[in-house]
Amino acid sequence: MLEKRPNWSNRIALSLLILISVAVVIVHFRENENGFLHRVQKSAMGLLTPIQSGTLSSVRFTTNLWESITQFGRLKSDNQRLTKEVAALRRQSVVSKELELENERLLKLLGAPARRDYQTLYSNVIGKSVNSWQATIILDKGMNDGVKKHMAVAMADGLVGQVISVSKTSCLVQLITDQKCAVGVRLQSNRAIAVVEGQGGKELDLTLLPREIPATKGELVLTAGIGGVYPPDIVVGTISYVVAKPQGIYQEARVSPAVDFWTLEEVFIITGLK
Repeated sequence: MLEKRPNWSNRIALSLLILISVAVVIVHFRENENGFLHRVQKSAMGLLTPIQSGTLSSVRFTTNLWESITQFGRLKSDNQRLTKEVAALRRQSVVSKELELENERLLKLLGAPARRDYQTLYSNVIGKSVNSWQATIILDKGMNDGVKKHMAVAMADGLVGQVISVSKTSCLVQLITDQKCAVGVRLQSNRAIAVVEGQGGKELDLTLLPREIPATKGELVLTAGIGGVYPPDIVVGTISYVVAKPQGIYQEARVSPAVDFWTLEEVFIITGLK
């Protein structure tokens, strides 16, 4: 088996490089600043400094770019979080305001004069159809709650209408503005009897009011309690227009309802006397 001979040429070259390096260091150390090696060092530094500066600038640019990308990601995440928090606060504010308004309406409803003398059933409006042909609402109370046909419906501001159809869990209410609705009323000042009729609009016609009966704009109109449907003395509205015709036995007048039917949300059904 042949033995591996040492590579003397490599060893000699390495030894020479070491000796040269040591010699260069010694000469560099001993010569003055104007010596050959010092001049070579300065020239090399002059050549390498721009390269090093450019390299450092590139590294700084890359580092700053990465930090900017990272910071942008954090800012985007913070912005999304803050946007969600603002949306949640807005929803909370809306809910709080709705609860506040609902509480005000319920307190007003509980203080309605009709509730002092009659048994009432609180109900929410869950459907509405108010137009030129019909004016009705749907309530969330029905036969299971003791609701019957022809029960009167009111709220704190005044008369709403009457129940015309009942299911187990809901009922249909005809508003006093419906064209098919007529309510016996009396004027508060002189107790004169008349009738208000729905016209499918915002106002009611005041009919069968004799010419000799004094009636003025702004006068309060109340239910008369005749006909067996509407209890007496519930506010219907106020006279908004009145004129005595040259001919005929009745005056021409209109009544502005006390209730805003476009914003109805809660009402009470009058179920009987206390």
